[in-house]
Amino acid sequence: MAINKDGNAYTFFFASGMVLIVGALLAFLFLSWKPKFDENDAVKKKMDVLAAINVENIDRANANELFDKYISEIKVLNYDGSVDESADGLKIDVKKSY
Repeated sequence: MAINKDGNAYTFFFASGMVLIVGALLAFLFLSWKPKFDENDAVKKKMDVLAAINVENIDRANANELFDKYISEIKVLNYDGSVDESADGLKIDVKKSY
């Protein structure tokens, strides 16, 4: 049986198949690389904190070491000024909180 490649049905099924294949591939890659993305986000936040206190010569290789050297404690304050002991200061998303 020959497939009619000029018809609308072929185009629809081909496009649907490509969407499923590419979507599945992208989902797999995202899930397999998610730990690396999270690690990069944490290092970026540490670099931003260090830059805010004017620490020089910060790069991804030494950000964790410098962060541990200069930052001894992280506290999260609520809107009323009380300390939130349950929150992790590096995992807060300010845009979502606002």
